[in-house]
Amino acid sequence: MATLTINQLVSEVRQNIDAESAPRWSDAEVITALSYAHEGLWSRILSAAPYYRFQSLSVATAADGTFPVSALSTGTGNDQKRFYRILSVNDGQNEYVETRFQDIPLGANSAYTKYQRKLYYLAGTNYQTLPVGTNSLTVVVNYKPTMLRDFVPAGAVSAYNIPIDWPEGSENVLVYDAASRLLMKGGAEANTAALFGRMMQTDLADMLDDIRRMSINPTRMAYPDSAAIWGG
Repeated sequence: MATLTINQLVSEVRQNIDAESAPRWSDAEVITALSYAHEGLWSRILSAAPYYRFQSLSVATAADGTFPVSALSTGTGNDQKRFYRILSVNDGQNEYVETRFQDIPLGANSAYTKYQRKLYYLAGTNYQTLPVGTNSLTVVVNYKPTMLRDFVPAGAVSAYNIPIDWPEGSENVLVYDAASRLLMKGGAEANTAALFGRMMQTDLADMLDDIRRMSINPTRMAYPDSAAIWGG
């Protein structure tokens, strides 16, 4: 995890855009840009390396087989683990396979029994599991950390002294992304903003390469379906 604090990141961004004391950008505005960068880049990280942030949760379904999406996020304050994507669903004996409502529209009807395997799909703010019924499940997910602008109450900039959750040594990716966003203000420095954007993309590619492959084993092609479908 990175050792830089939010205050230090603000200072780094200001130095990069030659705005150490410029009133054009308030600290709150810089932190907002860093927060948007942090949020979007964590999506890129977890898409490239789905197991980089990983937790296993015990979830109980209601009688209709549903459980809320909100049950997959845990923690409060600076220790939030905000659900991003499901990696696995099982009941200890059976792996649940993701499907879509349109592929099994009668599935939640208790009289419908044509199941070859156990299923789940997203239904609004809930996940529906099939067959319907009360079950104790293990749901494995990846997650994003707390958003930067949520660490402390708005306006309490002097309290932004918390080390952020970010790949150590790659803080420049956050800094360049935020710098690019800030320089776009009013369209006054679009060319410089684009340069920072290109620098961010180059360093982001290096960071993702480091993260997605953390052993000497070769990257292997894999089929997109699950072994559970074939009884593996």
